[in-house]
Amino acid sequence: MKKEKINYFIVEIELYSTDLLVVVGDIEGAIKWLENKNVSEDDIEFIKSSCENGSQGTTGLLSNNALFIRLLHSPTTPEYKGILVHEVFHVTSILLRSRGMSLVKESEEAYAYLLEFIYRKIVEKIEEFKIK
Repeated sequence: MKKEKINYFIVEIELYSTDLLVVVGDIEGAIKWLENKNVSEDDIEFIKSSCENGSQGTTGLLSNNALFIRLLHSPTTPEYKGILVHEVFHVTSILLRSRGMSLVKESEEAYAYLLEFIYRKIVEKIEEFKIK
């Protein structure tokens, strides 16, 4: 029996009590997983529709305040790494704005540290799961 290759994972952002679902490539396995986690049908439809726009990356906020990133390709090239950074910036902005912190000169360091943390965790998980 062939073992199913996992192409999605959760990054826990404990400081902000938030989870980030990251999906690389096809979303079907992640959708099945989400259905078993009692995620609302509206959120599942939101994820599906967000991933149908043909973009290389997508970011969104779910009704339970969890976040998701979907990357069409694993970040193995400078172009795809740039797309990951772009999406992580969106996640960082959504998360910190939801906590009342706008991006201004005085908050740049908080944004930069959170962006670095999320990016590093995603790259570590992609390497751990050998997602290509």
